[in-house]
Amino acid sequence: MPWSELWRLIKPGPALDLRFEQRECVIVPQTDTRIALHADVYFVASARRRGVIDDATLAWSFGRTQFRLSRWDRAVIDGRFRYPPQPLAAEVGPGPAPVTLTFTDPLIPHGSGPPPETSTLVLELMLRDGRKVRRELWRVRQTSWDEPASVLWLGGGSRA
Repeated sequence: MPWSELWRLIKPGPALDLRFEQRECVIVPQTDTRIALHADVYFVASARRRGVIDDATLAWSFGRTQFRLSRWDRAVIDGRFRYPPQPLAAEVGPGPAPVTLTFTDPLIPHGSGPPPETSTLVLELMLRDGRKVRRELWRVRQTSWDEPASVLWLGGGSRA
C-alpha cells in the first residue's frame, strides 16, 4: 500500500465530513393550535472509511428542551428518491456523496403559552456503526404562534 493511501486511512480528523448548502426552511401557522415545519437539507458527505447513514432526524429545541423531533420523509441519494418505509441507507466513502433530505411536519401542536423567543433546528444523522452526528442548521426566532417564524441559516458548522 502506498504511503499516501496509508496516511489517508490513519490521519486524524473527522470520520465524516459534511459540507452543507443552504436550502429552504419555513415554520408557519396552520390552525389556532398547530404550526407546520418544512425543511430541505442538502449536504455532500465524505468519509475516510466507508460507512452508511441509516437514519436522519431534525430536532427543534430551545435550551435543553426538545420541542419536536421530525423524521425525514423524502430523500434523494445517488439521484434516486427514497421514501419511508425504505431505509435511508446513504453510503459514504472517500468520494463525495450528495444527499438531500426533506422534513415535513404539517401539524405540530404548540400549546397555549408563547413560543420560545429563540430555538434551534439540529440535524442528527445515525450511522450504522452506532455513532450519531449532530449539526446545528437553523436558528429560529418567533414572537407569536400566529405568525411565520424568522429562520437564520447557521450552515451546519457547529456541532450540537
